[in-house]
Amino acid sequence: MIKFFRRIRRQFLSENKFGKYLLYALGEILLVVIGILIAIQINNWNEYKKDRIVEKKVLEGLAKNLEMNIERFETRLRNIKRYSKSGEIILSIIENKRGETDTLRQHWNWALINGSGEIITLAGYEGLKDIGFEIISNEVVKDEIINLYEDTYLLQLNHRQGWGTEVKPNADKYITEHFSWNTISRERVPHDYRFIINDNYFIGLVKTAALQRVYITDALNKSLKESQRVLQLIKDELKE
Repeated sequence: MIKFFRRIRRQFLSENKFGKYLLYALGEILLVVIGILIAIQINNWNEYKKDRIVEKKVLEGLAKNLEMNIERFETRLRNIKRYSKSGEIILSIIENKRGETDTLRQHWNWALINGSGEIITLAGYEGLKDIGFEIISNEVVKDEIINLYEDTYLLQLNHRQGWGTEVKPNADKYITEHFSWNTISRERVPHDYRFIINDNYFIGLVKTAALQRVYITDALNKSLKESQRVLQLIKDELKE
Protein backbone atom coordinates (compact mmCIF):
# COMPACT_ATOMS: atom_id res chain seq x y z
CA MET A 1 0.00 0.00 0.00
CA ILE A 2 2.80 2.39 0.92
CA LYS A 3 4.54 1.69 -2.40
CA PHE A 4 1.33 2.44 -4.26
CA PHE A 5 0.96 5.89 -2.66
CA ARG A 6 4.60 6.68 -3.31
CA ARG A 7 4.17 5.83 -7.02
CA ILE A 8 1.06 8.08 -7.23
CA ARG A 9 2.98 10.91 -5.54
CA ARG A 10 5.91 10.61 -7.99
CA GLN A 11 3.51 10.62 -10.96
CA PHE A 12 1.72 13.73 -9.66
CA LEU A 13 4.96 15.60 -9.11
CA SER A 14 6.16 14.58 -12.58
CA GLU A 15 2.94 15.79 -14.24
CA ASN A 16 2.98 19.02 -12.20
CA LYS A 17 6.57 19.67 -13.27
CA PHE A 18 5.62 19.14 -16.95
CA GLY A 19 2.71 21.54 -16.57
CA LYS A 20 5.03 24.21 -15.21
CA TYR A 21 7.40 23.70 -18.13
CA LEU A 22 4.47 23.92 -20.56
CA LEU A 23 3.22 27.16 -19.05
CA TYR A 24 6.76 28.56 -19.12
CA ALA A 25 7.18 27.61 -22.78
CA LEU A 26 3.82 29.12 -23.72
CA GLY A 27 4.76 32.29 -21.86
CA GLU A 28 8.04 32.50 -23.76
CA ILE A 29 6.27 32.02 -27.09
CA LEU A 30 3.71 34.68 -26.17
CA LEU A 31 6.46 37.14 -25.27
CA VAL A 32 8.23 36.48 -28.57
CA VAL A 33 4.98 37.02 -30.53
CA ILE A 34 4.25 40.23 -28.61
CA GLY A 35 7.82 41.41 -29.27
CA ILE A 36 7.47 40.73 -32.98
CA LEU A 37 4.14 42.55 -33.13
CA ILE A 38 5.59 45.54 -31.28
CA ALA A 39 8.61 45.59 -33.61
CA ILE A 40 6.32 45.47 -36.66
CA GLN A 41 4.18 48.26 -35.22
CA ILE A 42 7.25 50.40 -34.49
CA ASN A 43 8.57 49.77 -38.01
CA ASN A 44 5.19 50.65 -39.51
CA TRP A 45 5.07 53.82 -37.44
CA ASN A 46 8.58 54.80 -38.52
CA GLU A 47 7.67 54.17 -42.15
CA TYR A 48 4.51 56.22 -41.70
CA LYS A 49 6.51 59.12 -40.27
CA LYS A 50 8.99 58.91 -43.15
CA ASP A 51 6.13 58.92 -45.65
CA ARG A 52 4.58 61.96 -43.99
CA ILE A 53 7.90 63.81 -44.20
CA VAL A 54 8.10 62.98 -47.92
CA GLU A 55 4.43 63.93 -48.36
CA LYS A 56 5.05 67.30 -46.74
CA LYS A 57 7.94 68.02 -49.10
CA VAL A 58 5.84 66.97 -52.10
CA LEU A 59 2.93 69.18 -51.04
CA GLU A 60 5.26 72.10 -50.40
CA GLY A 61 6.72 71.63 -53.88
CA LEU A 62 3.24 71.53 -55.39
CA ALA A 63 2.26 74.66 -53.48
CA LYS A 64 5.26 76.56 -54.88
CA ASN A 65 4.45 75.18 -58.32
CA LEU A 66 0.85 76.40 -58.10
CA GLU A 67 1.89 79.81 -56.76
CA MET A 68 4.15 80.18 -59.79
CA ASN A 69 1.37 79.12 -62.16
CA ILE A 70 -1.09 81.51 -60.51
CA GLU A 71 1.36 84.38 -60.93
CA ARG A 72 1.85 83.45 -64.58
CA PHE A 73 -1.89 83.23 -65.20
CA GLU A 74 -2.45 86.65 -63.65
CA THR A 75 0.40 88.17 -65.67
CA ARG A 76 -0.88 86.61 -68.89
CA LEU A 77 -4.41 87.87 -68.22
CA ARG A 78 -3.13 91.41 -67.67
CA ASN A 79 -1.16 91.21 -70.91
CA ILE A 80 -4.14 89.88 -72.86
CA LYS A 81 -6.25 92.73 -71.56
CA ARG A 82 -3.67 95.13 -72.95
CA TYR A 83 -3.55 93.26 -76.28
CA SER A 84 -7.35 93.37 -76.49
CA LYS A 85 -7.40 97.09 -75.89
CA SER A 86 -4.90 97.57 -78.72
CA GLY A 87 -6.99 95.33 -80.96
CA GLU A 88 -10.07 97.43 -80.25
CA ILE A 89 -8.16 100.61 -81.11
CA ILE A 90 -6.84 99.21 -84.39
CA LEU A 91 -10.25 97.87 -85.43
CA SER A 92 -11.79 101.22 -84.54
CA ILE A 93 -9.44 103.22 -86.76
CA ILE A 94 -9.99 100.68 -89.54
CA GLU A 95 -13.76 100.91 -89.25
CA ASN A 96 -13.78 104.69 -89.10
CA LYS A 97 -10.91 105.16 -91.58
CA ARG A 98 -9.09 107.48 -89.24
CA GLY A 99 -5.79 109.07 -90.10
CA GLU A 100 -2.44 107.76 -88.89
CA THR A 101 -1.01 109.04 -85.59
CA ASP A 102 2.19 108.29 -83.67
CA THR A 103 0.15 106.90 -80.76
CA LEU A 104 -0.88 103.93 -82.93
CA ARG A 105 2.67 102.60 -83.09
CA GLN A 106 2.38 100.72 -79.80
CA HIS A 107 -0.87 99.04 -80.85
CA TRP A 108 -0.09 97.44 -84.23
CA ASN A 109 1.94 94.61 -82.74
CA TRP A 110 -0.20 93.97 -79.64
CA ALA A 111 -3.35 93.81 -81.75
CA LEU A 112 -1.96 90.70 -83.47
CA ILE A 113 -1.02 88.80 -80.28
CA ASN A 114 -3.58 86.24 -79.09
CA GLY A 115 -1.90 85.52 -75.75
CA SER A 116 -1.31 81.81 -76.32
CA GLY A 117 1.94 80.06 -75.45
CA GLU A 118 3.29 77.70 -72.81
CA ILE A 119 3.18 79.18 -69.31
CA ILE A 120 2.37 76.23 -67.05
CA THR A 121 5.11 74.72 -64.91
CA LEU A 122 4.66 71.02 -64.07
CA ALA A 123 7.78 70.47 -61.93
CA GLY A 124 5.91 69.80 -58.68
CA TYR A 125 3.45 67.45 -60.34
CA GLU A 126 6.18 65.53 -62.15
CA GLY A 127 7.91 65.08 -58.78
CA LEU A 128 4.69 63.67 -57.34
CA LYS A 129 4.33 61.22 -60.23
CA ASP A 130 7.91 60.02 -59.76
CA ILE A 131 7.33 59.32 -56.06
CA GLY A 132 3.83 57.90 -56.50
CA PHE A 133 0.37 59.34 -55.93
CA GLU A 134 -0.17 57.06 -52.91
CA ILE A 135 2.22 59.24 -50.89
CA ILE A 136 -0.63 61.73 -50.43
CA SER A 137 -2.72 60.39 -47.56
CA ASN A 138 -5.74 62.65 -48.08
CA GLU A 139 -7.72 61.12 -50.95
CA VAL A 140 -9.68 64.30 -51.64
CA VAL A 141 -6.53 66.42 -51.94
CA LYS A 142 -4.87 63.79 -54.13
CA ASP A 143 -7.85 63.60 -56.50
CA GLU A 144 -8.11 67.39 -56.76
CA ILE A 145 -4.41 67.71 -57.62
CA ILE A 146 -4.66 65.04 -60.32
CA ASN A 147 -7.82 66.60 -61.78
CA LEU A 148 -6.18 70.03 -61.90
CA TYR A 149 -3.08 68.90 -63.76
CA GLU A 150 -4.55 66.15 -65.91
CA ASP A 151 -7.88 67.80 -66.73
CA THR A 152 -8.01 71.56 -66.22
CA TYR A 153 -4.48 72.34 -67.34
CA LEU A 154 -4.19 69.90 -70.21
CA LEU A 155 -7.67 70.19 -71.68
CA GLN A 156 -8.30 73.89 -71.18
CA LEU A 157 -4.89 75.30 -71.93
CA ASN A 158 -2.42 73.03 -73.64
CA HIS A 159 -4.52 72.36 -76.74
CA ARG A 160 -4.67 76.14 -77.26
CA GLN A 161 -0.95 76.76 -76.75
CA GLY A 162 -0.28 76.36 -80.48
CA TRP A 163 -3.12 78.55 -81.68
CA GLY A 164 -1.93 80.60 -84.60
CA THR A 165 1.07 78.41 -85.43
CA GLU A 166 -0.61 77.12 -88.60
CA VAL A 167 -0.87 80.64 -90.05
CA LYS A 168 2.20 82.08 -88.36
CA PRO A 169 4.64 81.63 -91.30
CA ASN A 170 2.37 83.50 -93.69
CA ALA A 171 1.47 86.09 -91.08
CA ASP A 172 5.11 86.70 -90.20
CA LYS A 173 5.98 87.09 -93.87
CA TYR A 174 3.09 89.52 -94.36
CA ILE A 175 4.04 91.63 -91.34
CA THR A 176 7.70 91.72 -92.38
CA GLU A 177 6.72 92.91 -95.84
CA HIS A 178 4.28 95.60 -94.71
CA PHE A 179 5.66 96.83 -91.38
CA SER A 180 8.93 98.17 -90.04
CA TRP A 181 9.97 97.09 -86.55
CA ASN A 182 11.72 99.21 -83.93
CA THR A 183 13.71 96.78 -81.76
CA ILE A 184 14.20 99.36 -79.00
CA SER A 185 10.66 100.65 -78.56
CA ARG A 186 9.16 97.36 -79.83
CA GLU A 187 6.76 99.27 -82.05
CA ARG A 188 5.53 98.51 -85.56
CA VAL A 189 4.91 101.09 -88.22
CA PRO A 190 3.07 100.22 -91.47
CA HIS A 191 4.90 101.07 -94.68
CA ASP A 192 1.60 102.04 -96.30
CA TYR A 193 -0.98 103.05 -93.69
CA ARG A 194 -3.88 103.36 -96.15
CA PHE A 195 -3.18 99.96 -97.63
CA ILE A 196 -3.08 98.28 -94.21
CA ILE A 197 -6.34 99.66 -92.86
CA ASN A 198 -8.11 98.57 -96.03
CA ASP A 199 -6.45 95.16 -96.43
CA ASN A 200 -8.78 92.27 -95.61
CA TYR A 201 -5.92 89.89 -94.77
CA PHE A 202 -4.60 92.20 -92.07
CA ILE A 203 -8.11 92.86 -90.77
CA GLY A 204 -8.64 89.10 -90.62
CA LEU A 205 -5.45 88.65 -88.58
CA VAL A 206 -6.55 91.25 -86.05
CA LYS A 207 -10.07 89.81 -85.72
CA THR A 208 -8.79 86.23 -85.42
CA ALA A 209 -6.40 87.24 -82.64
CA ALA A 210 -9.26 89.02 -80.86
CA LEU A 211 -11.51 85.95 -81.06
CA GLN A 212 -8.77 83.65 -79.80
CA ARG A 213 -8.08 85.97 -76.87
CA VAL A 214 -11.69 85.51 -75.72
CA TYR A 215 -11.31 81.73 -75.48
CA ILE A 216 -7.81 81.89 -74.01
CA THR A 217 -8.95 84.38 -71.39
CA ASP A 218 -11.80 82.06 -70.40
CA ALA A 219 -9.40 79.11 -70.09
CA LEU A 220 -6.90 81.15 -68.09
CA ASN A 221 -9.56 82.37 -65.68
CA LYS A 222 -10.82 78.83 -65.07
CA SER A 223 -7.30 77.53 -64.54
CA LEU A 224 -6.52 80.45 -62.24
CA LYS A 225 -9.56 79.80 -60.03
CA GLU A 226 -8.93 76.04 -59.91
CA SER A 227 -5.27 76.60 -59.08
CA GLN A 228 -6.18 78.97 -56.25
CA ARG A 229 -8.72 76.48 -54.89
CA VAL A 230 -6.35 73.50 -54.98
CA LEU A 231 -3.54 75.60 -53.52
CA GLN A 232 -5.76 76.42 -50.54
CA LEU A 233 -6.56 72.71 -50.08
CA ILE A 234 -2.83 71.94 -50.02
CA LYS A 235 -2.11 74.74 -47.55
CA ASP A 236 -4.90 73.49 -45.27
CA GLU A 237 -3.47 69.97 -45.48
CA LEU A 238 0.00 71.22 -44.56
CA LYS A 239 -1.43 72.85 -41.45
CA GLU A 240 -2.86 69.55 -40.22
